[in-house]
Amino acid sequence: MKKIVHILISAAAVLALTILNYHSAAAKQTTKVLYISPTGNDVNTCTFSAPCKTFNRAQSLAVAGDTIQASGTFAPINITKSITVRGGTYDGAGQSESICVKINADNVTVDGVTALNCTSHGIISFKANAIIQNSTVKNSVLENASRQMNGGWASCIKGERGSVNLTVRNNLVENCYGEGIAITMTLGALVEGNTVIDAYSVLYYVDNSPNVIVSGNYGTCTGNSLFNRGTSRPMGIALGEEYYSGWGTQLHDINISSNTIQGCEKGIIAFGSIGVLRNITISRNTIPTGIVKSIVLDGASNSNVLIEYNNYFNTPWINSSTGVTMVGNTIIGEAASPTPIGPAASATPTSISPGQSANEVRVSSGNDDVEESAAGWMYLDSTDLELIHDSDNQIVGIRFNGVNIPSGATITNAYINFAVDETASAATSLSIQGEVSPNAAAFTSADRNVSSRARTANVVSWAPASWLTLGAYQQLEPRTRPARDRQSGWLD
Repeated sequence: MKKIVHILISAAAVLALTILNYHSAAAKQTTKVLYISPTGNDVNTCTFSAPCKTFNRAQSLAVAGDTIQASGTFAPINITKSITVRGGTYDGAGQSESICVKINADNVTVDGVTALNCTSHGIISFKANAIIQNSTVKNSVLENASRQMNGGWASCIKGERGSVNLTVRNNLVENCYGEGIAITMTLGALVEGNTVIDAYSVLYYVDNSPNVIVSGNYGTCTGNSLFNRGTSRPMGIALGEEYYSGWGTQLHDINISSNTIQGCEKGIIAFGSIGVLRNITISRNTIPTGIVKSIVLDGASNSNVLIEYNNYFNTPWINSSTGVTMVGNTIIGEAASPTPIGPAASATPTSISPGQSANEVRVSSGNDDVEESAAGWMYLDSTDLELIHDSDNQIVGIRFNGVNIPSGATITNAYINFAVDETASAATSLSIQGEVSPNAAAFTSADRNVSSRARTANVVSWAPASWLTLGAYQQLEPRTRPARDRQSGWLD
């Protein structure tokens, strides 16, 4: 509500001038919507009925506070005025501009846009008070699609040096060959309600930035090897303090709360390169699954770090407990989950002696159950095995070490049990072969390390029932056959 103070004066001319000035100020606050469409024309004035064709034409007509409403697909854009950009798809395929949506003005809102096939960043802000919301970035940071970069890769959504009071909310990032959402050299940010599915190295990254809240987000590392760093899955949420000229060390006052992170190498990690991890709260997060650790504090110095009321799949790793307080945290999932078949199962193989009736052997090493993508990349440390579709059809290798069947024994019944950890109803048809080796070597990260091995001529076909019940077992049909040399299993 505006409060208008009326001052009684005797000069009518001055009163008239005051009224004119008031109306002039009101006129400046009027905003408009400019429309763009690939079927429009840049001779138009960007109205709903006569849209312009390009973003640049609409931006040239816009003033602070205006909205550009886009419908259709456009080339990458550079926002240089304090406006709202709503809707539209910005596709970097075949374009010389490497960043799909660039924010180069204060007080910009990007709402409901889609960025695709960006060579570098999907959406990035360099200015103050930007809001990036309800938007989607997919298949981007293609500069690192072959994972050849040693560092310096871009992010699908990013706050960069110059960004102040940034809001990143309710966005979707998927299949990102850089960081999913990164806050770098940003003075204050709120990252909330976002979803990141598969990003290279880390899903959410707070890098040398103070006063950042990361809350209510979801992240999952599905095990797609295209986003692994070496053989390791991405991190979920990471804190870092990388060096930037003229910036110093400014990572402090970070709140990480009420996020759900699953399937990643480490759920939440503060890197050891941070000088002093200070004023950090990690609260009420859920990390039900992961590869190595739920929470990791790798640094040697901590000050006022609080880890409270989190639910996670295993005990955190804390390099130095000084300055760290832990309250009300709970380890979840271990008792309720089926016994895993894979790297997490560490049963000691037993030997069969004559007259013994049974022998149960589990996979005992992370290099003994692996996935090979259609392109030949190896994934050694997955928490589960996709039989066989995971983005594309793959080959799965399983090695049972230390079976120790004595000479002259007869195998009367042999089978493999698989525990269901993800439900699926699609029809599945599998072919199983053995490796022609008396003592198969552990799998390695070398390309095509499964498919390049010599296989048996015999093939067993298996069409398992739909995988509908979590924790249930599916059993590869028993077969009766004479004893043979120890062989590793194949599924393809």
